[in-house]
Amino acid sequence: MNSYKLTLYFSLRSPFARRIRIALQRLNIPAVLREVDLFKILPPDFVSVGPVGRVPVLKIEGPSDGPVALYESEIILNYLHDNYGRKIWPDSLEQKLRIQEASALCVGCYEYLVLYYLEKLRKAQDPELLKEYQRVIENTFEALEAKCVGGMPFEVSKLQLTQAGYDLQTLLDYAEIRMPSLDPRSRFPRLKAFQERQSPRQDLILTKPPA
Repeated sequence: MNSYKLTLYFSLRSPFARRIRIALQRLNIPAVLREVDLFKILPPDFVSVGPVGRVPVLKIEGPSDGPVALYESEIILNYLHDNYGRKIWPDSLEQKLRIQEASALCVGCYEYLVLYYLEKLRKAQDPELLKEYQRVIENTFEALEAKCVGGMPFEVSKLQLTQAGYDLQTLLDYAEIRMPSLDPRSRFPRLKAFQERQSPRQDLILTKPPA
């Protein structure tokens, strides 16, 4: 384990940033947390490491040739896995592939939920775009509902989630905030049961996005 100083720039409502906040929390990795409001003027220290204006950004201080900034949540997760105990992905290649398949399905849906939300904010909304985003989101939820029981590896046991399980819970929480019309609790009973079963977890409570 290295002794680098970590600073995470995040938004409370970003599902991508929540993936990293959960990982830091459950693996007990010390890091400075810097909340950023992407809809306001960005602070200079954030712009200096994250000029593209997206979160999460993990600033790593300690390498001999100067600080390093990692941008994408998947890259950050892999960094944490490789340098803090190899506890995010399993050692078995086959198990890892299965979990990453399930994880990618959830994270891909984050993208469309963000696009849907941003389009809804526009004064001149494009109804065709909204319809397309909604179609992809609903198709993904239907696929997850079908695979939630005995299919994709979201849980190791009743007490332990895989990374895909954390990503699924993040997706369900985010969908309730950004697309309430999806009504996932009544339309997708298996996903609802999973969400309610996992919601009391302390690592999820501490990172739950505000309504």
